Amino acid sequence: ARASGHLLGFQAGLDVWRGSFLPGHHDATGVYFAYGNSDVDVNGLVTNAAATAYVPSSTGTLNLNAYSGGAYWTHYGPGGWYVDAVLQGTYYDGNATTQNARLPVSGSGILTSLEAGYPFALPLGPAFVLEPQAQLIWQHVGLNEANDGLGPVDPGSTSGVSGRLGVRGQWTIERANGQVWQPYVRANLWRDWGAQATTTYSGGDQVPLSQQATRMDVAAGFTAKMDTRMRVYGQFGYQFSVNSAETGSRKGVWGDVGIRYAW
Repeated sequence: ARASGHLLGFQAGLDVWRGSFLPGHHDATGVYFAYGNSDVDVNGLVTNAAATAYVPSSTGTLNLNAYSGGAYWTHYGPGGWYVDAVLQGTYYDGNATTQNARLPVSGSGILTSLEAGYPFALPLGPAFVLEPQAQLIWQHVGLNEANDGLGPVDPGSTSGVSGRLGVRGQWTIERANGQVWQPYVRANLWRDWGAQATTTYSGGDQVPLSQQATRMDVAAGFTAKMDTRMRVYGQFGYQFSVNSAETGSRKGVWGDVGIRYAW
């Protein structure tokens, strides 16, 4: 089978507290809301009209909405190192559709993340810093049982952990008008563990799913301080699977743009 599609979304949030408990350290906590939509087409092999051979054909679509709310805490230490923690809850709804059936999809999930980084100055351009990063993410998703018109379908629930080791190189360019531009490049190695689920059809037939994948992404982007209140940012990246022989090929492109404004 082969799946292709797109993911669109937005996020808005704000810091609710900034302060310091130790000299040279400072903290920020905040909340955010995010919305995402995924629209995926699935193609697979089906029997032809004469039932004599398999032919590639569209087998269905999945359209899924995700509504998320979360809170974060970031601690900055001397020299620019940081630790960032996130807790997020999500509600899902959408539809999985084939030529013969339609399954309404709903459920909920929870995600926690812990990330750390430490920058080092290197003589590779204007105020260049190289920042190794590490991150752990735990996620649980549970989807509700529904009926696709042919019988009950229980997608079940799953929990998994993703780990990331990455590095980011960033330059800082200060302009005469007071603007500060920070272009960067980065690369990450990801590993997913433990995501296993079993979908049950009509109370009996079970289809297990296990996802243990290794993947990489590379990206380039920028942040720009336009004045004392407004910052803009954007990035564009490419992701691809490392062990495609084990888990199947996976690749995609992505990008985002945003504005941060301080009142």
